[in-house]
Amino acid sequence: MTENNDASSMISVLLPVHNAEAYLPLALKSLLVQSFKDFEIIAINDGSTDLSGEILNKYAKRDSRIRVFHRPQRGLVPTLNEGIDLANGQWIARMDADDIALPFRFELQLEQLLRTDADFCGGAVKCFGDTRATLSYPQSNEACGAQLLFGVPVAHPAVIGRIAAFKSLRYDLRFMHAEDYDLWQRAWESGYQFTNLRDIVLYYRVHKKQVSSKYNSEQNRMSDAVRIRHWESLCPDLGGAWFESKVSNYCLGNGSAASLIPGMLEVLSCMPDVVHDVYLRGCLGIFIRVAKRDPRSFFYWLKLYKSAKSNSWQLKFGGSFKLAILTIFPFRPESRIYAVLRKIRDTFVW
Repeated sequence: MTENNDASSMISVLLPVHNAEAYLPLALKSLLVQSFKDFEIIAINDGSTDLSGEILNKYAKRDSRIRVFHRPQRGLVPTLNEGIDLANGQWIARMDADDIALPFRFELQLEQLLRTDADFCGGAVKCFGDTRATLSYPQSNEACGAQLLFGVPVAHPAVIGRIAAFKSLRYDLRFMHAEDYDLWQRAWESGYQFTNLRDIVLYYRVHKKQVSSKYNSEQNRMSDAVRIRHWESLCPDLGGAWFESKVSNYCLGNGSAASLIPGMLEVLSCMPDVVHDVYLRGCLGIFIRVAKRDPRSFFYWLKLYKSAKSNSWQLKFGGSFKLAILTIFPFRPESRIYAVLRKIRDTFVW
Protein backbone atom coordinates (compact mmCIF):
# COMPACT_ATOMS: atom_id res chain seq x y z
CA MET A 1 0.00 0.00 0.00
CA THR A 2 1.20 3.47 -0.94
CA GLU A 3 -0.56 6.27 0.88
CA ASN A 4 -0.13 10.03 0.87
CA ASN A 5 -2.72 11.51 3.20
CA ASP A 6 -3.98 15.09 2.92
CA ALA A 7 -6.68 15.40 5.55
CA SER A 8 -7.55 18.96 4.53
CA SER A 9 -8.70 18.13 0.99
CA MET A 10 -12.06 19.55 -0.06
CA ILE A 11 -12.76 16.74 -2.56
CA SER A 12 -11.92 13.03 -2.37
CA VAL A 13 -11.84 11.46 -5.83
CA LEU A 14 -12.82 7.78 -5.82
CA LEU A 15 -10.87 6.06 -8.61
CA PRO A 16 -11.32 2.27 -8.78
CA VAL A 17 -8.71 0.68 -11.05
CA HIS A 18 -8.73 -2.78 -12.59
CA ASN A 19 -6.56 -3.61 -15.61
CA ALA A 20 -6.73 -0.09 -17.01
CA GLU A 21 -3.12 0.44 -18.06
CA ALA A 22 -4.12 1.60 -21.56
CA TYR A 23 -6.30 4.42 -20.27
CA LEU A 24 -5.11 5.20 -16.74
CA PRO A 25 -2.37 7.77 -17.51
CA LEU A 26 -4.77 9.98 -19.44
CA ALA A 27 -7.40 9.74 -16.68
CA LEU A 28 -4.87 10.72 -14.00
CA LYS A 29 -3.50 13.59 -16.06
CA SER A 30 -7.00 14.98 -16.55
CA LEU A 31 -7.47 15.05 -12.78
CA LEU A 32 -4.10 16.57 -11.96
CA VAL A 33 -4.66 19.56 -14.27
CA GLN A 34 -7.99 20.54 -12.71
CA SER A 35 -8.45 24.29 -12.17
CA PHE A 36 -9.63 23.47 -8.63
CA LYS A 37 -6.59 22.09 -6.80
CA ASP A 38 -7.82 21.12 -3.32
CA PHE A 39 -8.48 17.41 -3.74
CA GLU A 40 -7.09 13.97 -3.01
CA ILE A 41 -7.26 10.95 -5.31
CA ILE A 42 -8.08 7.65 -3.64
CA ALA A 43 -6.88 5.13 -6.23
CA ILE A 44 -7.72 1.55 -5.30
CA ASN A 45 -5.95 -1.05 -7.43
CA ASP A 46 -8.54 -3.82 -7.43
CA GLY A 47 -6.35 -6.82 -8.19
CA SER A 48 -5.01 -5.63 -11.55
CA THR A 49 -2.84 -8.11 -13.44
CA ASP A 50 -1.44 -5.56 -15.90
CA LEU A 51 0.76 -2.51 -15.26
CA SER A 52 -1.95 -0.43 -13.58
CA GLY A 53 -0.32 -0.75 -10.16
CA GLU A 54 3.05 0.45 -11.42
CA ILE A 55 1.43 3.41 -13.18
CA LEU A 56 -0.38 4.42 -9.98
CA ASN A 57 2.82 4.19 -7.93
CA LYS A 58 4.70 6.33 -10.46
CA TYR A 59 2.09 9.09 -10.39
CA ALA A 60 1.81 8.96 -6.58
CA LYS A 61 5.54 9.68 -6.30
CA ARG A 62 5.06 12.77 -8.45
CA ASP A 63 1.99 14.16 -6.67
CA SER A 64 1.27 13.83 -2.95
CA ARG A 65 -2.47 14.20 -3.53
CA ILE A 66 -2.62 10.64 -4.89
CA ARG A 67 -3.22 7.90 -2.33
CA VAL A 68 -2.75 4.40 -3.75
CA PHE A 69 -4.07 1.17 -2.25
CA HIS A 70 -3.19 -2.26 -3.69
CA ARG A 71 -5.14 -5.39 -2.80
CA PRO A 72 -6.69 -8.55 -4.32
CA GLN A 73 -9.71 -8.13 -6.55
CA ARG A 74 -13.03 -7.69 -4.74
CA GLY A 75 -15.20 -6.04 -7.41
CA LEU A 76 -16.51 -2.55 -8.01
CA VAL A 77 -19.08 -2.23 -5.22
CA PRO A 78 -16.76 -3.25 -2.35
CA THR A 79 -14.07 -1.03 -3.87
CA LEU A 80 -16.36 2.00 -3.95
CA ASN A 81 -17.45 1.44 -0.34
CA GLU A 82 -13.84 1.04 0.71
CA GLY A 83 -13.06 4.33 -0.99
CA ILE A 84 -15.89 6.03 0.89
CA ASP A 85 -14.39 4.84 4.18
CA LEU A 86 -10.95 6.16 3.19
CA ALA A 87 -12.17 9.57 2.03
CA ASN A 88 -11.15 12.70 3.96
CA GLY A 89 -12.86 15.36 1.86
CA GLN A 90 -16.11 17.22 2.39
CA TRP A 91 -17.21 15.98 -1.03
CA ILE A 92 -16.70 12.74 -2.93
CA ALA A 93 -16.16 12.82 -6.69
CA ARG A 94 -16.47 9.70 -8.83
CA MET A 95 -14.16 8.99 -11.72
CA ASP A 96 -13.47 5.87 -13.76
CA ALA A 97 -9.97 4.91 -14.80
CA ASP A 98 -10.84 4.97 -18.50
CA ASP A 99 -12.54 8.39 -18.61
CA ILE A 100 -11.25 11.95 -18.98
CA ALA A 101 -12.31 14.86 -16.76
CA LEU A 102 -12.48 18.30 -18.33
CA PRO A 103 -10.18 20.88 -16.66
CA PHE A 104 -12.96 22.94 -15.04
CA ARG A 105 -15.07 19.99 -13.90
CA PHE A 106 -14.52 20.30 -10.12
CA GLU A 107 -14.66 24.09 -10.11
CA LEU A 108 -17.97 24.24 -11.99
CA GLN A 109 -19.60 21.45 -10.01
CA LEU A 110 -18.64 22.91 -6.63
CA GLU A 111 -20.03 26.29 -7.69
CA GLN A 112 -23.30 24.60 -8.70
CA LEU A 113 -23.52 22.66 -5.43
CA LEU A 114 -22.96 25.75 -3.31
CA ARG A 115 -25.37 27.82 -5.42
CA THR A 116 -28.20 25.27 -5.26
CA ASP A 117 -27.46 23.71 -1.85
CA ALA A 118 -27.84 20.31 -3.54
CA ASP A 119 -26.27 17.10 -2.26
CA PHE A 120 -25.27 15.58 -5.61
CA CYS A 121 -24.16 17.29 -8.81
CA GLY A 122 -23.55 15.73 -12.20
CA GLY A 123 -23.14 17.18 -15.65
CA ALA A 124 -23.28 16.39 -19.33
CA VAL A 125 -20.87 13.75 -20.63
CA LYS A 126 -19.56 13.26 -24.15
CA CYS A 127 -19.12 9.64 -25.22
CA PHE A 128 -16.18 8.55 -27.32
CA GLY A 129 -14.73 5.25 -28.47
CA ASP A 130 -17.32 2.71 -29.66
CA THR A 131 -20.16 5.26 -29.32
CA ARG A 132 -20.26 8.98 -30.03
CA ALA A 133 -23.04 10.95 -28.36
CA THR A 134 -23.53 13.69 -25.80
CA LEU A 135 -25.63 12.72 -22.79
CA SER A 136 -27.39 15.46 -20.81
CA TYR A 137 -29.34 15.09 -17.58
CA PRO A 138 -32.13 17.10 -15.86
CA GLN A 139 -31.06 20.17 -13.92
CA SER A 140 -33.65 20.37 -11.14
CA ASN A 141 -34.22 17.92 -8.32
CA GLU A 142 -37.87 17.46 -9.34
CA ALA A 143 -36.85 16.62 -12.89
CA CYS A 144 -34.24 14.15 -11.61
CA GLY A 145 -37.05 12.43 -9.69
CA ALA A 146 -38.98 12.02 -12.93
CA GLN A 147 -35.89 10.78 -14.76
CA LEU A 148 -35.44 8.06 -12.14
CA LEU A 149 -38.58 6.40 -13.51
CA PHE A 150 -36.59 5.44 -16.60
CA GLY A 151 -32.92 5.52 -15.68
CA VAL A 152 -30.16 7.30 -13.80
CA PRO A 153 -30.56 11.07 -13.15
CA VAL A 154 -26.80 11.73 -13.10
CA ALA A 155 -23.80 10.19 -14.86
CA HIS A 156 -22.07 8.02 -12.27
CA PRO A 157 -18.42 8.74 -13.24
CA ALA A 158 -19.18 12.48 -13.42
CA VAL A 159 -20.89 13.00 -10.05
CA ILE A 160 -19.81 14.90 -6.94
CA GLY A 161 -21.75 14.39 -3.70
CA ARG A 162 -21.60 15.18 -0.01
CA ILE A 163 -19.45 12.72 1.88
CA ALA A 164 -22.11 12.44 4.59
CA ALA A 165 -24.64 11.27 1.98
CA PHE A 166 -22.27 8.67 0.56
CA LYS A 167 -21.36 7.39 4.03
CA SER A 168 -25.02 7.17 5.02
CA LEU A 169 -26.26 5.43 1.88
CA ARG A 170 -23.27 3.46 0.58
CA TYR A 171 -23.44 1.13 -2.43
CA ASP A 172 -25.54 -2.03 -2.13
CA LEU A 173 -23.89 -5.27 -3.25
CA ARG A 174 -27.32 -6.73 -4.02
CA PHE A 175 -27.61 -4.31 -6.95
CA MET A 176 -24.27 -5.10 -8.55
CA HIS A 177 -24.08 -3.73 -12.12
CA ALA A 178 -26.84 -1.21 -11.29
CA GLU A 179 -25.35 -0.01 -8.00
CA ASP A 180 -25.44 3.66 -8.97
CA TYR A 181 -29.09 3.57 -10.07
CA ASP A 182 -30.02 1.97 -6.76
CA LEU A 183 -27.99 4.54 -4.83
CA TRP A 184 -29.55 7.54 -6.61
CA GLN A 185 -33.08 6.21 -6.10
CA ARG A 186 -32.51 5.65 -2.38
CA ALA A 187 -30.89 9.06 -2.10
CA TRP A 188 -33.82 10.81 -3.80
CA GLU A 189 -36.37 8.94 -1.69
CA SER A 190 -34.42 9.89 1.46
CA GLY A 191 -34.72 13.57 0.59
CA TYR A 192 -31.28 14.28 -0.83
CA GLN A 193 -31.24 16.92 -3.57
CA PHE A 194 -29.88 16.50 -7.11
CA THR A 195 -28.69 18.94 -9.74
CA ASN A 196 -26.84 18.76 -13.06
CA LEU A 197 -24.77 21.16 -15.09
CA ARG A 198 -25.57 21.71 -18.74
CA ASP A 199 -21.83 21.90 -19.36
CA ILE A 200 -19.91 18.82 -20.49
CA VAL A 201 -17.70 17.85 -17.54
CA LEU A 202 -16.42 14.44 -18.63
CA TYR A 203 -15.44 12.46 -21.72
CA TYR A 204 -16.92 9.00 -21.22
CA ARG A 205 -15.10 6.16 -22.95
CA VAL A 206 -17.33 3.40 -24.37
CA HIS A 207 -15.72 0.03 -25.09
CA LYS A 208 -16.63 -3.66 -24.96
CA LYS A 209 -14.57 -4.42 -21.85
CA GLN A 210 -16.77 -2.21 -19.64
CA VAL A 211 -18.82 -3.86 -16.90
CA SER A 212 -22.01 -2.38 -18.38
CA SER A 213 -21.24 -4.08 -21.71
CA LYS A 214 -20.26 -7.46 -20.23
CA TYR A 215 -23.21 -7.80 -17.85
CA ASN A 216 -25.98 -6.12 -19.81
CA SER A 217 -28.77 -8.62 -19.00
CA GLU A 218 -27.97 -8.63 -15.28
CA GLN A 219 -27.82 -4.85 -15.30
CA ASN A 220 -31.26 -4.67 -16.92
CA ARG A 221 -32.73 -7.03 -14.34
CA MET A 222 -31.35 -5.01 -11.43
CA SER A 223 -32.40 -1.75 -13.06
CA ASP A 224 -35.97 -3.02 -13.44
CA ALA A 225 -36.08 -3.70 -9.70
CA VAL A 226 -35.06 -0.10 -9.01
CA ARG A 227 -37.60 1.22 -11.51
CA ILE A 228 -40.41 -0.71 -9.85
CA ARG A 229 -39.40 0.81 -6.51
CA HIS A 230 -39.41 4.34 -7.88
CA TRP A 231 -42.68 4.06 -9.80
CA GLU A 232 -44.26 2.88 -6.55
CA SER A 233 -42.68 5.75 -4.66
CA LEU A 234 -43.94 8.45 -7.03
CA CYS A 235 -47.42 7.04 -7.61
CA PRO A 236 -48.29 4.63 -4.79
CA ASP A 237 -52.03 4.64 -5.57
CA LEU A 238 -51.45 2.31 -8.53
CA GLY A 239 -50.19 -0.41 -6.22
CA GLY A 240 -47.19 -2.69 -6.18
CA ALA A 241 -48.86 -5.55 -8.07
CA TRP A 242 -49.58 -3.24 -11.00
CA PHE A 243 -45.95 -2.26 -11.24
CA GLU A 244 -44.75 -5.85 -11.03
CA SER A 245 -46.91 -6.78 -14.03
CA LYS A 246 -46.32 -3.64 -16.10
CA VAL A 247 -42.68 -2.72 -15.52
CA SER A 248 -41.50 -4.84 -18.46
CA ASN A 249 -44.01 -3.04 -20.67
CA TYR A 250 -42.70 0.34 -19.58
CA CYS A 251 -39.00 -0.40 -19.54
CA LEU A 252 -38.58 -3.01 -22.26
CA GLY A 253 -41.28 -1.93 -24.68
CA ASN A 254 -43.35 -5.12 -24.46
CA GLY A 255 -47.09 -5.17 -24.95
CA SER A 256 -49.25 -2.79 -26.93
CA ALA A 257 -49.53 0.98 -26.86
CA ALA A 258 -53.11 0.63 -25.65
CA SER A 259 -51.96 -1.30 -22.58
CA LEU A 260 -49.36 1.35 -21.77
CA ILE A 261 -51.38 4.53 -22.05
CA PRO A 262 -53.71 4.22 -19.01
CA GLY A 263 -50.83 3.82 -16.58
CA MET A 264 -48.78 6.51 -18.30
CA LEU A 265 -51.65 8.96 -18.01
CA GLU A 266 -52.20 8.11 -14.35
CA VAL A 267 -48.53 8.57 -13.50
CA LEU A 268 -48.56 11.85 -15.46
CA SER A 269 -51.32 13.07 -13.14
CA CYS A 270 -48.94 12.53 -10.19
CA MET A 271 -46.25 14.71 -11.79
CA PRO A 272 -45.77 18.45 -11.24
CA ASP A 273 -46.13 20.41 -14.48
CA VAL A 274 -42.47 21.48 -14.49
CA VAL A 275 -41.24 17.91 -15.05
CA HIS A 276 -43.71 16.86 -17.74
CA ASP A 277 -41.10 17.21 -20.51
CA VAL A 278 -38.70 14.86 -18.70
CA TYR A 279 -41.48 12.34 -18.20
CA LEU A 280 -42.58 12.62 -21.83
CA ARG A 281 -39.04 11.96 -23.07
CA GLY A 282 -38.89 8.74 -21.08
CA CYS A 283 -42.32 7.63 -22.33
CA LEU A 284 -41.38 8.49 -25.91
CA GLY A 285 -38.48 6.06 -25.74
CA ILE A 286 -40.93 3.31 -24.76
CA PHE A 287 -43.39 4.18 -27.53
CA ILE A 288 -40.52 4.07 -30.03
CA ARG A 289 -39.74 0.49 -29.02
CA VAL A 290 -43.42 -0.50 -29.18
CA ALA A 291 -43.94 1.26 -32.55
CA LYS A 292 -42.05 -1.43 -34.44
CA ARG A 293 -44.98 -3.81 -33.91
CA ASP A 294 -47.92 -1.58 -32.93
CA PRO A 295 -48.97 1.07 -35.49
CA ARG A 296 -51.20 2.77 -32.91
CA SER A 297 -48.18 4.00 -30.95
CA PHE A 298 -48.14 7.26 -32.91
CA PHE A 299 -51.73 8.12 -31.94
CA TYR A 300 -51.34 7.13 -28.29
CA TRP A 301 -48.16 9.19 -28.06
CA LEU A 302 -50.09 12.26 -29.29
CA LYS A 303 -52.78 11.52 -26.71
CA LEU A 304 -50.18 11.47 -23.94
CA TYR A 305 -48.48 14.60 -25.24
CA LYS A 306 -51.78 16.54 -25.41
CA SER A 307 -52.54 15.54 -21.81
CA ALA A 308 -49.25 16.96 -20.56
CA LYS A 309 -48.21 20.53 -19.87
CA SER A 310 -45.61 20.87 -22.59
CA ASN A 311 -44.81 23.39 -25.30
CA SER A 312 -41.79 21.49 -26.59
CA TRP A 313 -41.92 21.39 -30.37
CA GLN A 314 -38.92 19.03 -30.28
CA LEU A 315 -40.96 16.49 -28.35
CA LYS A 316 -44.13 16.99 -30.35
CA PHE A 317 -42.76 17.07 -33.87
CA GLY A 318 -39.43 15.29 -33.48
CA GLY A 319 -40.96 12.44 -31.51
CA SER A 320 -44.04 12.23 -33.72
CA PHE A 321 -41.88 12.13 -36.86
CA LYS A 322 -39.88 9.19 -35.58
CA LEU A 323 -43.00 7.28 -34.48
CA ALA A 324 -44.75 7.95 -37.78
CA ILE A 325 -41.79 6.61 -39.76
CA LEU A 326 -41.48 3.53 -37.57
CA THR A 327 -45.22 2.90 -37.84
CA ILE A 328 -45.11 2.98 -41.64
CA PHE A 329 -41.72 1.28 -42.00
CA PRO A 330 -41.02 -1.07 -39.04
CA PHE A 331 -37.23 -1.09 -39.41
CA ARG A 332 -35.23 -3.56 -37.40
CA PRO A 333 -33.13 -1.98 -34.59
CA GLU A 334 -29.91 -3.35 -36.10
CA SER A 335 -30.57 -1.82 -39.53
CA ARG A 336 -28.57 1.15 -40.82
CA ILE A 337 -31.63 3.26 -41.56
CA TYR A 338 -32.90 2.71 -38.00
CA ALA A 339 -29.58 4.09 -36.71
CA VAL A 340 -30.03 7.17 -38.91
CA LEU A 341 -33.55 7.72 -37.59
CA ARG A 342 -32.31 7.36 -34.05
CA LYS A 343 -29.81 10.15 -34.66
CA ILE A 344 -32.62 12.31 -36.04
CA ARG A 345 -34.69 11.55 -32.93
CA ASP A 346 -31.83 12.47 -30.65
CA THR A 347 -31.23 15.71 -32.53
CA PHE A 348 -34.84 16.86 -32.31
CA VAL A 349 -35.84 15.45 -28.93
CA TRP A 350 -32.86 15.83 -26.66
